[in-house]
Amino acid sequence: MNYMLSNQSTRTLQSLGREAWARILSLAMFYGWKPMGTLPPFIHNLRKPPGDWDGNYLRAEGQTVRAEDALTLAIALRLSLDDIPDVNPERDLTPEDDLPEWLSPAERAMIRNGLEERDETPLPILPFEFFAGDGKQNLVDFIHFCMMGEFIIS
Repeated sequence: MNYMLSNQSTRTLQSLGREAWARILSLAMFYGWKPMGTLPPFIHNLRKPPGDWDGNYLRAEGQTVRAEDALTLAIALRLSLDDIPDVNPERDLTPEDDLPEWLSPAERAMIRNGLEERDETPLPILPFEFFAGDGKQNLVDFIHFCMMGEFIIS
């Protein structure tokens, strides 16, 4: 699922994947963003009584992120930039050749088997790693988008 974020006043768009959007929100909260909650989509107001909206950011239903909320989101993300590496991180696990020579064959086998098991379940990627290197510019672009004000999530 992709999110299309649109700023109605500037007619600018941002397209984000589900994982990128979730990590942006998580990273911003880590750096102090306090979500105000979204405003309901126009169609919601026609179908349901006022006050029946949960303020979510994760469903793409045409809800609105207020200008003040977008600005505080941008500020929190801006604070994160110094902690995000400028280069892509190495995500490869240690190859067998890099194992210490003093390990016994049995210990080498245990480590090798442990690494193989890890390959089946990928290591979680922290937002700092997710946006490192090439992804950092995407985050900067999103920060500029947020600074333009109110936007709609669809």
